[in-house]
Amino acid sequence: KKGNMTTNPWALLHEDMRSGNGVEIIEIAKWVKGKYYFAVHNYSGDASLSTCHVTFTITNGEQELQFKCPSSGEGKWWSVLIIDTSINQWEVINKIVESPW
Repeated sequence: KKGNMTTNPWALLHEDMRSGNGVEIIEIAKWVKGKYYFAVHNYSGDASLSTCHVTFTITNGEQELQFKCPSSGEGKWWSVLIIDTSINQWEVINKIVESPW
């Protein structure tokens, strides 16, 4: 399911790319207190994540933070970061892994 902006989970996946290259955008309408885990899944497996030159960008108003996928590591997941809104803490992980958490 792609989510919903007006009810729980207060987020929407605008495009779900399951093959080849493409841009996916997740919009969050309401941040509730808790931990948010951000990861990229190489669903298609067309190429390894370490060679795909994938970029993850998080934007909040005029602030933007961008991560580039590591060029080493094996697995179908790129674990990017965790945001804990209850204590306003960001933990950057930035690793390619077999399982995101």
